[in-house]
Amino acid sequence: MDKPPTNKWRVKVGDAEPKGFRSENKAYEFVREHLPSGARAVVHSWERGRWGLYEEFDQQPPDDGADAADRRLADN
Repeated sequence: MDKPPTNKWRVKVGDAEPKGFRSENKAYEFVREHLPSGARAVVHSWERGRWGLYEEFDQQPPDDGADAADRRLADN
């Protein structure tokens, strides 16, 4: 059996390579930073020996208003 990854959270924003995180909090902090760009974000978590889809944030037009990322997270 393969050794589990150190980073058990993975976030893919748009067409960029997935970025790994050790904690769920850090993964969602990364999502909050990138949601205002309007790109689609997908969060995966490592469970039972494989990557599973945890949450998706659909692509939306850029929202540069105050608290835009928090509003978008609340909508999803």
